[in-house]
Amino acid sequence: MKSKILVYLTIAFLLLWSMPVQAFAQDSVQEALPEPGITPQSILYFLNVLIEEIRLFFGLK
Repeated sequence: MKSKILVYLTIAFLLLWSMPVQAFAQDSVQEALPEPGITPQSILYFLNVLIEEIRLFFGLK
């Protein structure tokens, strides 16, 4: 009797363990992304590049 219960419990455990689990993606990706800052399309982009080059030259970054 105990061996039958053990077999049934083992089968039930294996069936439950082998069931696929669904994962859902985020609804909105833009909420999780940071602001891009100054992009190459901006009029002031050259200032961003200039400041970056000066920081790299003096080792400030």
